[in-house]
Amino acid sequence: MTRAILLFFIFTLALTFFIWITFEKYQEYNIRKYISENINPDYNIDYNLRTTGYPNRLDTTVENIKLTSKLNSLEIKIQKIVIFSLIY
Repeated sequence: MTRAILLFFIFTLALTFFIWITFEKYQEYNIRKYISENINPDYNIDYNLRTTGYPNRLDTTVENIKLTSKLNSLEIKIQKIVIFSLIY
């Protein structure tokens, strides 16, 4: 009986981790896609993307955003943008 409970616990933990990883990749993909589709062609953008919050939420952080103009020396820097999502 104890073995069955332990196996069920390990299976549930592995399943929730797999679901979380799937949602993490999907959210990061959508953020990258949104940025690439909506950036003006006259600008270059550089950023870091990181997701944390296992097991019941996705906290995606876009850090060190650097938006640089191709036409002049204009540069915009943003330290951090955090996007919160819940998984239920």
